[in-house]
Amino acid sequence: MDASRRLLTVLATLEDLSDDELQAVSTRALSLLLDRPVDPAASSLLDVEVVAHEESRLLGGYRALAPRAQRRLREQVRHLQARARAALRGHVLIHPRPRTPDTRRADL
Repeated sequence: MDASRRLLTVLATLEDLSDDELQAVSTRALSLLLDRPVDPAASSLLDVEVVAHEESRLLGGYRALAPRAQRRLREQVRHLQARARAALRGHVLIHPRPRTPDTRRADL
């Protein structure tokens, strides 16, 4: 069976599936896409972001804002980020592990 005929068969089958079955097919298809290697030179890549319900509500509210209000909000967030960075300047949040000598090289 050639690829175009196989695709038509799959698409026709989708029409007969229940909502739960479509959800299962969708989940499987997305997991297959995510597991495939990506060409680094590709101009469009598949991006996936999982957000919690609260984040989804915030994102929906942000998208409902007028473009000018979105810009003002982004500027305020950037300002708060800059203040937080300035306050943390000189503080190390994650301390690097102490380096230990590589004993395998001594055996060579």
